[in-house]
Amino acid sequence: MKTDTRIRMEAAIKTILKEGQAVKKIVKEAGRMQLYVWNDFSSDYTDGLAVAFASDEEEAKRLVLKYIKKYIALDDNPATGYKFDDADWGKLTVYALTKPFAVAVMGAG
Repeated sequence: MKTDTRIRMEAAIKTILKEGQAVKKIVKEAGRMQLYVWNDFSSDYTDGLAVAFASDEEEAKRLVLKYIKKYIALDDNPATGYKFDDADWGKLTVYALTKPFAVAVMGAG
């Protein structure tokens, strides 16, 4: 007969193994992802910066626009708000995330 402690230990082990498989899947999927960095994004008086972790450039742009709509509250409707065109995106650099790296943005004021 199994004790409560043994039952709890077996359940915990199953959970850990299940979570381990989930982590492996995430790591495998992340291997297909890239980091998209746009310098000079939507420059006006100062340079902007946009960053997205995505599987392709289209998805990365969609994620950036979604973030802007949610947190910056810009309307991209041409009749009522601002529409981002190709020139607004600035210079794109894509990082494959195969080795450590760093990016820094310094402000001045």
